[in-house]
Amino acid sequence: MTNSPPVQHSNGDRAQYLEIVFACRPAGSGSSPRVCDDESVEVGWFSLDALPPMSDRMREIIAVVEKDETAAWFAPVE
Repeated sequence: MTNSPPVQHSNGDRAQYLEIVFACRPAGSGSSPRVCDDESVEVGWFSLDALPPMSDRMREIIAVVEKDETAAWFAPVE
């Protein structure tokens, strides 16, 4: 769990988000991801060697998840 950096949206609103990351796997061999809300446009399953472009920060979070530890992890305070 970590906080996002502060952001300012195009409408002038300022925000900072609490980020909770879950490691997930498909429920079965025939499972396919689907959009289930009005905030997502597209979802998908990706192998670690075929991830789409993303920020260095997201890659760091994925590296923590790759360790496959069962204990909760919290980002250190900067």
